[in-house]
Amino acid sequence: MLLPQTVNQLHVSVGWGDYQPLTKPDSEGKEITFTGDWQRVPREAELTVPLRTSGRPTQLDLGLNLGNKLNHI
Repeated sequence: MLLPQTVNQLHVSVGWGDYQPLTKPDSEGKEITFTGDWQRVPREAELTVPLRTSGRPTQLDLGLNLGNKLNHI
């Protein structure tokens, strides 16, 4: 992407999916077992990415308290 030199940040939308195992109780209703299936939970975030000219990669926190980071070069 080519941008004017005066641009110093971008507002971006980031989308991804977290996958969670599907479980069910056993026949006695006691132990929970993995069914072998997974469920996708869609996630998204909007953030402002500062543009740097150093060329060093950095990580930006997506601010969702999930430990998700956006790698930024």
